[in-house]
Parts: sequence; structure tokens; C-alpha cells
Amino acid sequence: MADTTYYVDTDVSGGAGDGSSWANAYSSLNAAEAARNADITAVGIITFLCRGSTNADTTAVAIDGWTTDATHYVVVSVDSEDRHAGVWSTSKYRLATASAARTLYVNENYTIVDGVQLSKNSYTNIGVIGVNAGTATVKSCILKVVGTEQFLFATSGGAGTVEVRNSILYASVRYGFYLNSSGTVNLNNVTVAGCPRHGVQRVAGTVNCNNVASIGNGDNSTYFCFSGTITKTNCASTDTTADGTNCETGIAHSTSTFVNVTAGSQDYHLVSGSGLIDQGSDLSGTFTTDIDGETRSGTWDIGADEYVSSASNTPSSTLQRGVAVGMFKGMGIGSGQYP
Repeated sequence: MADTTYYVDTDVSGGAGDGSSWANAYSSLNAAEAARNADITAVGIITFLCRGSTNADTTAVAIDGWTTDATHYVVVSVDSEDRHAGVWSTSKYRLATASAARTLYVNENYTIVDGVQLSKNSYTNIGVIGVNAGTATVKSCILKVVGTEQFLFATSGGAGTVEVRNSILYASVRYGFYLNSSGTVNLNNVTVAGCPRHGVQRVAGTVNCNNVASIGNGDNSTYFCFSGTITKTNCASTDTTADGTNCETGIAHSTSTFVNVTAGSQDYHLVSGSGLIDQGSDLSGTFTTDIDGETRSGTWDIGADEYVSSASNTPSSTLQRGVAVGMFKGMGIGSGQYP
């Protein structure tokens, strides 16, 4: 059988509610997952395509109980019109919960989560995203906490590889990544910022960080930007824990690095002169774009955003190029459309 897309629209009104089209969309990702949960090894790839510019998706979701394999798996993605532009937006699709459960729990191998905004407002000590699957991919997502959640992203799975790339995690009241699996976790071009405890904590398993910006995390005494045995390549930290190959330290959690770090208004696009620009390594064997879908070229930047700079795009005002880029991206203006 062919791959199948099912539609989720938090603003849908009427329709059959069977996910067969936008007019008949499910009203929540939870409802879609529950209705289509099955053995899909003889079916194909099941994609849940989400949208909703007015109403948040407020019911926690567990990708659990399916039977999948390397060519038959679940994808959670967002329609291009309702996809964030690298900055949290309440006018784009967001999975924002306040229950005891994880906002999104991934317990099936090969699951892909792409372009989703996720937040949580409840203390449960289990994370905004919890991955118990051995193999999964989370890319181009934004995770944040509203309230007292313990972790932004936690793993507890077995053998396999979990990859997180081109994603931004911030505003945790404790940890960014809490990695406690027996497999491998690869963090590639991730920005994790403003967490009072560890930005990236490895408890068990193999953890590889490439082009990871762990900025403004910890207190440089008990908690740090990186903690535990981690292979770090072209990473950056505010403290001295980015101590691997070609890494950068002393990077400020401020507007000298990012567009905006003010609580409630965070924008982790890079500004002109940021110490993260041109300090990364080329990972084009795995992916070639940033969180905004813009092509990474030349020497890569560290973190989720690839700074855009060209003479034709430079504003004539005294605004820094980076500030302007972040502003236009936040408005949802795409690559190549900046004034």
C-alpha cells in the first residue's frame, strides 16, 4: 500500500473528522494518533500533517502501540503555512499542554517529528518530549517550558540512534537535555539556552554533540552547559565545558549572540558578529539546511540558525543585519524575501 497523510487542524469546524482532508481533519494530533494506531509494516509511512493558527493543540500525545520498521513509520509534521519561522509563535501550530503526561512521548522506532512547536506547563519530571524509542529523529522543532517542568528533552530508550537537529530548546526551569539511554544520541546544530541547570546532561549511553550551542545554562558551579561524558565537536558554551575539538567557550547569553534573550520574547537567530558564526563543521552528509529551511553554505554556524548575510540584503538603517533577519523571520517571511 502507498504512504498516507492524515490531516490535523485545531481550527477545523465540521467535517467527518477522519483526517482524509483539511475539511475532514482531526481536531487534535492525539485524536489522529489514537484513530490510526496500527501495525503499519505492510502499509507505508503514516504522516500526520498539522495546522492551526488560532487554537493550540492542548492534548498530550503518545506515539505508542504501533508496529513499525525502517521503511514503515510515523511522521509528525506541520503544514508550511502554519509552521514556525524559528521563533515561537502563537499564530502557528503548537502542541502546548498542561497535563501530567509528556507533551509528546515517542515510544516507536523510526518516528520523525518535524517543525513542531512544543511546550508544557506542569511539573512531572518527565519532559516536554520523552523519547523511549531506540531510533527516532526530532528536527526543526522549538521546545520551551511555561511553569515548572523538569526537562525539555529526555531519552530513556534502548539500542539505536536518536538524532535531534536544527532545533531550539529554552526556558526550562531545570534541564535542557537529559540523556539516559543505552543507545546513541546525536545532537546536531542544536541551540539550548537559558536553563538554570545543565544544558546537556549525559547520564548513560553515547552522546555526540556537533555544532551544539549550549549558552547561558547552569551556574558554572554545580550546573553547567555540558555535563557528563560527551563527545563535543565544534560546540560552544558560556562556561568552559565546551572542551572538545574546535569548540568555543565564553559565548554570552545576550544580544551580542542572539536577536533577543528576554524571557517571553526569545529569538535565537544569530546577530552580526555573533561568536557562533562560521565556527561549525560541515554536516551536509546528513542535512543541508537550518531551522528556517535556509541552505547552510560555506563554513557552517554553530546552533540551529545559519546567519544570513549578503550585500543585497543588508538593511540601510543602523539596525544590525542579524536583528533585521530575526525580525523578518519572526514575521514568517521566507528565505530570499528579506528587504
